[in-house]
Amino acid sequence: MQIPGLEQVLKFIEAARQHPLQSTGASAVDFSENLYNVIGSTDDPKRIPDHKNEDWKPLFISVTGITDAQCYVTNDPPEKSSTHPQFIVGGHMTTDSNGYVKDGGTCYLMPLCKLHNSHDGIAFEHTKKRMLKLTGYMKGELLATFQMRMPNENPYAILYFSESEQTWKVEDYTEKHLDKWESGLVGQETPKIYIAIQRIKSSTSLLHEVVSIRLPKVLNL
Repeated sequence: MQIPGLEQVLKFIEAARQHPLQSTGASAVDFSENLYNVIGSTDDPKRIPDHKNEDWKPLFISVTGITDAQCYVTNDPPEKSSTHPQFIVGGHMTTDSNGYVKDGGTCYLMPLCKLHNSHDGIAFEHTKKRMLKLTGYMKGELLATFQMRMPNENPYAILYFSESEQTWKVEDYTEKHLDKWESGLVGQETPKIYIAIQRIKSSTSLLHEVVSIRLPKVLNL
């Protein structure tokens, strides 16, 4: 069975095993500088068909409250019969002309059409300023792992792959309920793949540590 997003999840596990991961953040800001596509982001359904959990558009809408946005790019004239000016994806953007964002760094999320989301290396001008500022971003990560690392009062979270929906989902818990996951949840499918994390608060930060992993035998690390 081919599992969409599995490669990114395995990279996430490897990074978390090396050291606890910092928390992430998504806040609405006004930003007017020119922006470039982040090289290596995975939010383009045109490049990666049927990857539901790699579309960041819902996060933009839920945080900004803007439901009628269109592609922000005002330069770089679109080709005939392109998707411009539709808001197709939440595009990861950076002020770096090389499209680089270090792991754990800051980038921006703004509405893009498929065309402009694929135009790397171009300085995009925009008159619309309202967008998301993403902190703690890891290049190429899934929306699900980003959301799992957002501040939350629940000390535990489980990321699992739903075979019925063919997407990655996150559940937050006040207690460590791994025994229930192992034996199956009432009314839910028993996930064959999951990663459980514990959120650890310090005086200065919120860290995320992997406490349990279930992978297919062929993938056990």
